[in-house]
Amino acid sequence: MNSEKELDDYYKFVQEYLWEINEIELLVLKGHNLIEHAINRYIADLVMRLEEFYKLNLSFSQKLGIMRFMTVMHLKIFEMLTLFNKVRNELSHNLHADKNSIDKFLLQWSYRDDERVKEHYQKDNVLALKYAIRNICVELNFGRIGAKLSNHIHSQIRLDEMLKNK
Repeated sequence: MNSEKELDDYYKFVQEYLWEINEIELLVLKGHNLIEHAINRYIADLVMRLEEFYKLNLSFSQKLGIMRFMTVMHLKIFEMLTLFNKVRNELSHNLHADKNSIDKFLLQWSYRDDERVKEHYQKDNVLALKYAIRNICVELNFGRIGAKLSNHIHSQIRLDEMLKNK
């Protein structure tokens, strides 16, 4: 497994996908899809019965709940993802995105010392949101690879212990 190449490829994929979008409403919807895709990939690497997971047809918030228990990622990211899900849900039930909700999300995300989001937050919400979504996806992908490596190491340790005890 070449983790560095996988991270680079994923980063490029997300970057190219997002930089084609210049409307805030479309960015919220497409960004939400990208984030959910990253969450699905994360969970898919950790569950034993992948088909059963997909059969459940879980909502975004239910997947976040599962991830909370399966990851060592900082809990603050789940607050951010819950807030972004709220922004997307508001948009799906209204004609336009709620600028206040988007501002609140970007402001909270910029407090994570995300320099690009901070830099563009006041000037260009579209660009700030692109950076926030990209960074969320990359962070989830980075966490996913870390979790895979951790699971592999723990599995190897358990196997070694089993063999030692025989």
